[in-house]
Amino acid sequence: MDDSDPLGLIGQTLRGSWQVTRLVHTGAMSLVYEASTAASNRRAAVKCYVGLADVPQDLQNSLREAFITVGRDVARLARAYDGLVQPLGGEWLPMDNGTEIPCIILEWLEGNTLEALLEAEVGHFRRTASEVLELMAAPLEAIAAAHQLGLVHQDIKPSNFYVCGDTIKAGVEIRILDLNLAKLERAGEESVPRPSVLFMTPHYAAPEQFRGDDPLIGTSTDVFSLALVLIELMAGYGPVMRGTSIEELQRASEDPDERPSPRTLGLDVPNTVEAVFRRALAVDVRERFRSAGAFLRALHAAVAAEGRITSSAISRVSGVLEFEPDPESPPRVVQAPLASPTGTQIAPLPQDNPRITGETVIAQAPAVTGHTVLARPPTREDQ
Repeated sequence: MDDSDPLGLIGQTLRGSWQVTRLVHTGAMSLVYEASTAASNRRAAVKCYVGLADVPQDLQNSLREAFITVGRDVARLARAYDGLVQPLGGEWLPMDNGTEIPCIILEWLEGNTLEALLEAEVGHFRRTASEVLELMAAPLEAIAAAHQLGLVHQDIKPSNFYVCGDTIKAGVEIRILDLNLAKLERAGEESVPRPSVLFMTPHYAAPEQFRGDDPLIGTSTDVFSLALVLIELMAGYGPVMRGTSIEELQRASEDPDERPSPRTLGLDVPNTVEAVFRRALAVDVRERFRSAGAFLRALHAAVAAEGRITSSAISRVSGVLEFEPDPESPPRVVQAPLASPTGTQIAPLPQDNPRITGETVIAQAPAVTGHTVLARPPTREDQ
């Protein structure tokens, strides 16, 4: 295999006009190539989900059907919301094992992931909830709109937000990535395909994702992950969920005294803001906000009550956010602040664990921390 072109795409033309020119990113979950058009020299990113090549053969058809269905919704959303990376087309590439992997052609973006920029600024910045809402207004609006369509991202984390610049600051565009891999959650639509693969990143996963409880993995699951990302932006470092193994992170996600909130990290926030985050991080799905829209509406209201947000920021999201009452009373607060971590060490896994391929684990059950995990939805016997 040519390391500079693992899929042999360089020189090929996709969708009739996009000529692949070079490999720009290599990961276990995906490879990203650069492509351009001969006529206009317009650039694009071709993201190929090589991690899905290991999905069992019997799930390939449902994966393809779900990917196509979700893709139509994502394309529709991308035309309406600036906070979503714009898809320009797609291809299915045959692999040596007889499966096919989806490749998405996306608008070309210059910048860095939110994860990379947070790592670079560790210990230098703290932000108010108001500042975070302003910075993330566009992608938050896109996620709220996706939830209204029944799209569940499943893997919201800093590396899935792309900052079109080299710093996190007001006025810099931020986009949400990988919504094409979303799970569909639409009641009453029998024709909607079941999800073929469940995704999660343990440092940002909700309790139901650790359990592989497919029926409970929905828009409220994204709320849990989204709350952790916003808290990281406020604290100026991440990840804030503590643990160095899958077991430790699962216990932390399920323990009300372990789950981080702004005040447990030593941040000075009003009672109302603390209460909103604690509700977003509730262990029980039924106690969380139903969607990103409901969560953001409550957070905007809590911040506005303190006079720390502009009316223009509220108006930008008011069109897509349903109303949900604010939490009635703030919960008990743990006052002990946690020191900012300089990095998380991942303990080595025993040899009999499922195969680890760089950043991604392809396994029947989640088995590694820090990066995306793919798993076949569990059967009743698995549970």
